[in-house]
Amino acid sequence: MSTENTSENFHEAVDPFLDLIDQGLGLDEVAVSQRPFKAACELVDKFIPLIHLKDEQPRPPGEISKFCNEEWFKHIYLDVEKWYQKRYPKRAENFKKNSMFGVVLIASTPFEFDVPITESQVEVEGESSWLSFPANLLPNDNVRDWIYNPPNWETYTNDIVRKADKDMNEVATLLRRISSRMIGASLEDEIVKNILAGVRIHLRSAAILINNEGQEGSFARAQWELQMACESAYKGYLQQKNKSFPETHDLFTLNKEADFPNFDSKHQWIKNLPRWWDSANLRYGLGDHPSIIGIFKWYRQSLKIIAGVVENLDGINLSEARLLLQKPPWLEISSDTIGSNAEGNNKE
Repeated sequence: MSTENTSENFHEAVDPFLDLIDQGLGLDEVAVSQRPFKAACELVDKFIPLIHLKDEQPRPPGEISKFCNEEWFKHIYLDVEKWYQKRYPKRAENFKKNSMFGVVLIASTPFEFDVPITESQVEVEGESSWLSFPANLLPNDNVRDWIYNPPNWETYTNDIVRKADKDMNEVATLLRRISSRMIGASLEDEIVKNILAGVRIHLRSAAILINNEGQEGSFARAQWELQMACESAYKGYLQQKNKSFPETHDLFTLNKEADFPNFDSKHQWIKNLPRWWDSANLRYGLGDHPSIIGIFKWYRQSLKIIAGVVENLDGINLSEARLLLQKPPWLEISSDTIGSNAEGNNKE
């Protein structure tokens, strides 16, 4: 098989291989947003044994750590990325998106709230940028821009708008505090890694359920997700600290075991949530069904508890760090035409 350096011929030649690679990455539970680079590397490593550049003899592509810096790989990567954009057009819009999903309430109506958890500032245009993980809102942030399908603000009274802005600022700040500390947490212990992953999963599930306005039972089940998110934060911390954690749903017990310096304040926060057995009963339609005001109050209280727990995790406090990132070499295309051929087949 040979392909000229055109997207049309390239896609026609490698489509069967990319299809297999993509299915494999799916089975490996690789997020679609992370697949283009992995797929491009696997395509070269497994299916293209020889690279034929003009004025050069055909040669093996070499190790991944080396060929990802070569000019010919940049073209392959960009074509693979186009292949993914064609296969997953909607998801492709979020390939470079790094956010934490939440919910906010505006005039008693829930709205999806997608909070960016990283901030990028260009250092050298087209070459490098600073990446930070803010734990608070930044001067240029406009939280209203993070609402999915936002309302017409002009139809609300000033009091409603002020309250909505206050709630959005609070939720966005708490989600960023949680994210920045969890990203920098020490995860050598696989159990810690798996437990803390549950924090994001349960918080996202709770936000989705709260957003399901009109869906009977969604608020009740959202509270159990909030309960599990809080448990995951405490148990992840205790596993990291003690290499074990109590097998209990009782947040009071977990808070006592954690023995934080500000134990009393967290104890009071937990008192504002339903007891774990009430949360469990709500899953089965038992007990008083929470209102939209009530579940949003519990959502914000849970975020406060989780943020207060994860700030004690061992690791790097990324909210105080800035990383200078160079543009990946496989995204840089020179103005010269390569005119290369890639001779490929299935390498067993």
